[in-house]
Order: sequence, then structure tokens, then C-alpha cells
Amino acid sequence: MSIRNLSRRNFLKVAALSGAGAALAACAPRAAAPAGEQPQAAPASQAQAETIKLTYWHSWTEQWEEMTQAVCNGFNAKNPGIEASQTVIPGGELITKLLSSVAAGSPPDMITIYSAINIPSLVEQKALVEMNDADLTAAKDWFHPAVLDMGTYNGKVWGLSYWQQTSCIGWNKRAFAEVGLDPEKPPTSIDELDAMAEKLTQQEGNQITRMGHMPSYHWMWAAVWDAKLYDEANRKVTANDPKMIDMFKWMASYSKKYDVTKVTAFQQGLASERAGTLDPFLSGRIAIHEIGGAWKLGDFRKYATDQGFEFGIIPAPNPAGMTGVATYSYGDFTVVPVGTKHPDAAWKFVKYTGGLGSTLEDYFTVLTWGNRPINVPVTTKILDFEPFKKLVADYPGFQEMINLFLKGDRVLLPPKMPVGTFYSTRLNAARDRIRLLEQEPEAAMNQVVEEVQKELDDFYKKQG
Repeated sequence: MSIRNLSRRNFLKVAALSGAGAALAACAPRAAAPAGEQPQAAPASQAQAETIKLTYWHSWTEQWEEMTQAVCNGFNAKNPGIEASQTVIPGGELITKLLSSVAAGSPPDMITIYSAINIPSLVEQKALVEMNDADLTAAKDWFHPAVLDMGTYNGKVWGLSYWQQTSCIGWNKRAFAEVGLDPEKPPTSIDELDAMAEKLTQQEGNQITRMGHMPSYHWMWAAVWDAKLYDEANRKVTANDPKMIDMFKWMASYSKKYDVTKVTAFQQGLASERAGTLDPFLSGRIAIHEIGGAWKLGDFRKYATDQGFEFGIIPAPNPAGMTGVATYSYGDFTVVPVGTKHPDAAWKFVKYTGGLGSTLEDYFTVLTWGNRPINVPVTTKILDFEPFKKLVADYPGFQEMINLFLKGDRVLLPPKMPVGTFYSTRLNAARDRIRLLEQEPEAAMNQVVEEVQKELDDFYKKQG
């Protein structure tokens, strides 16, 4: 498990030859046609190389499908002779379909996977093509070392991130004022958060109409509690770390305090966080909310301008005995599957999404969709780029999110392990059982350790 300070000081510092043979061939004299015969035109395939068509899979939907189309358009404009087109795959099917397409010999050319935790598992299943070593020097110069390391496994780079998320807390200032809380004083500790959440929670009859807070993002709270999930050096799963258990006990306390049946019914009635004005934070259904990244700032600007929605952004508050600033970041990594007919062209697309080899303007357009925050950049080189500085100033909260990644005391990154995807699914399932009060946190975490450790041990046994 990686938790580290990612201060700006830790960032690294900010021409391929053309084929001369083709040029010489173009200049060579042609043989004359026999008398009485007209020269035959060269076939189109010889006169002009066919366009390389790339297929790109991802799971972004709604407005974010427009964003990925803009990325494809930008890449195509910069790379004549290559044409990338996108296909949306449901998130729950993405990894399974990737593996089945590789097995069938008909994979997409590129795919964005959500969280670097999946990379080692996919590498071990021989599903990914590594980056050419010739690009490594430039990659080290461009990417934050921790971001590049997240895409690295067994000494090879297998994927590059578009950007990095920084999970944090947002509070609804209008809701605070409604119940007599100072809208300019968000919670500074878990105890304050709990007390404010109680005051902000509203019910009508037997139904909760607004939750003051509803903790669910266990990765972020694991960072806050400074829980250790994996001992990489000793290959030990440590999900039953006492701090992890304490965190889940706190999470379960909300289900107990507000009645798990009511909380479950309330959650089932919430719209997706991608649902525009129906977003549960934006619509006022949750007053103190977990924010997954800077992309939400653009939504708040886009959908809440006329609603009087006012909010603030803070790091997630600490439990008693903890200090400092914590966040979780996992990255959206684009990779090249084994079996693509165009690995070099596909890697050009991957590098474009992370800004490698592009101009600052190109990466700014990818990173911000041209005019709004999406997430924290993978390089500090863009921090002094004037259009980016203006965007940061225009979106309150964005600088705070950048600082979480660059200056956070506890920046939790996905554990790097060959059964990471399995670990993630088991943790998610345990989180759900705990919140539904179906299993006590200690028992749930012991079960996760038992299941994942067996999977991990079996993997290494097979390796000999």
C-alpha cells in the first residue's frame, strides 16, 4: 500500500528521425514505359498509405462521452493517418470484456481502466502491451514519479494516467445556514462532522429526506485513518489493520444511528452523482458530501448557477488522535491490450491522453476539456501555464484539490499487487455488508484477508 507525501519538490524536472529511405525512393528516376503504352497509375494502397483505424474502449457516459470524443478528435487532428474512435462499455463489464477480447484475439486498440489497482492483475494475465523503453526518459521527465510508478509493474510501464483524483469533502453552505450552523465553518474533526450531520439530517414521517452526511467511500476514509491495506515487502494483506476496522465501525455507526432500513431506502432513492441537477449534493439531499475529484466543480458550475447553490471544499476531517491532510488517488489509466494490430499507433494515443510528447496547450485541452476542471494534472509543468492558472483561479476548490495531491500528508495510492482487482472487489463487497449491518467490521475484514491472502499465495505458488 502506498501512502506518501507528494510535495511539489518531489516532481522530476521539466525527435524522432524520419525514414530517409522513403524520401530517397521518391526521388529515384522511374523506368520509362514501353513505346505505345501508357504508364499505369499506382494502386491507391501504394500511392497513399491507408488510414490506421484505432478502437478506444472506456466506460464514461453522458457528458463525459462528449469529453472522450473531444480527446479522440484532438488526437486525430494531431496525427494524420491515424483515426481513433470510441466505444462505451458498461463499467461493470469493462475488465471482463477486455480479457475475453484478448483471449479471442480481437481486442480494442486502447482502453481506459479506472484505477491503477487493475494493472498488475492484467499484466499477470498477459493482457497488456508495455510501453517502449525508448519513451521512458521522456516519461520520467514529464510525469510525477508516483503517477508513473502507479502504471509500472515488474520494471515496465503498462499504462499512463490522464489525471489524478483527489477525494475530499464538500459542504452545502445554504443547508448549514438553514439549521443555524455557520456556513463558513465546516467540520474540522470526525466528532464535529458527526454532530453537524445530526443537525443537518431531516426526516418527514418515516422517511429521511436529507442526510447530514453518509460515509461510503472507504478508500478515502482509509487514508484519513492511516490504515494499511497491503504489506508489499512481505506480500501480506492487511485489511484487518485495527485502523481499518475502526474506520468501518464509524461508517457502520451511521446505519445504526439513523436506522439501516431508512438509510438504505434513502440511498436507493438517490440519483447518480453524474445526474446533473439531481446530483445528491447539488440537489441538497446530502449536506456534507464525499467529493471524488475536481470534475465535480465543473458540474456545480454548469448545473447549479441558478439554484443558489453555495459550497466549500475541505480535506476530509480526521478522527481523534490524527492530524494532517489525507486523500486517495487512483488515476484513470489508458492501456494497450495484447493483440492489437497497431501497438505503436495505440501507444501514441495513450501518450496523448497523459500529455506525453504533446504541447502544454494540448494537455491543457485534455485535462480540462478546454474550459473546466476534470482532475489534478499528472505533471507540474502545467501549473505555471497561464490558461491553467486562470482556470484554477476561476474555480474555487480546485487549488485545494491540487494541494491535496501535491502537499498531502497521507496520499493513499492503490496497492500494487498481482491480485489487486480481486482485492478491490472483495473490499467493496465487505463495505456493503458492513453498511447494511450484515457483518461486523472485524469479521468482514478478517474474511477479506483470508480470501485475498489465499488468492495471493496461490498466485505466487504457481510462479514457483
